Amino acid sequence: GKSIYLVATSLDTAGQARKKYPDASSNMRDLHAAGMKVICGVDCQELHRRTEFRQSFTKIVFNFPHLGGDGNNVMQHQQLLRKFMCSAAQCLVADEDSEVHITLKDSEPYRSWSVPTIAQQALAPTRQFPALQFSKIVDFKAERWPGYVHRRTKGDAYAEARGLDHGNVLDGAKTTIFRLSPEYLQAGQQPA
Repeated sequence: GKSIYLVATSLDTAGQARKKYPDASSNMRDLHAAGMKVICGVDCQELHRRTEFRQSFTKIVFNFPHLGGDGNNVMQHQQLLRKFMCSAAQCLVADEDSEVHITLKDSEPYRSWSVPTIAQQALAPTRQFPALQFSKIVDFKAERWPGYVHRRTKGDAYAEARGLDHGNVLDGAKTTIFRLSPEYLQAGQQPA
């Protein structure tokens, strides 16, 4: 079968993650023990700036992107996703099967973020064409990811104080899948 190599990233530093999520240390340890890599302090909008990430992945997955807060600032979230898509495209292997997956709850305010439309605005570096094109939308099935638990940007204590659990986010969630655009592939796009 295919071998799988996973690189898990987090905007939080390792110290911040340990403070926000009680099981962060054990999760990182388990991933390392399985031969996977964990890198903390990674901004999703700057993935392409890490030389080891450029044209290195066949799939890049961003589950439940969020800036914190209430999520109602549509334009800020759209900007986050636009920059993420531009950056992620440069980290994909130049192949028609390479994909970016973005998972969101299928309700407001997340629908207002217009993820498929954002991809059309995520231009390839120095080009006037989109780096990614919409492929499809599928149901997010957490059970396919043994041990998967949704984490809130503000941490477990924030969620517990408000009576939130991962069910309120996972129920009805959808994954939007994008592939490299034909123009991007034809141009033999190199990272800027």
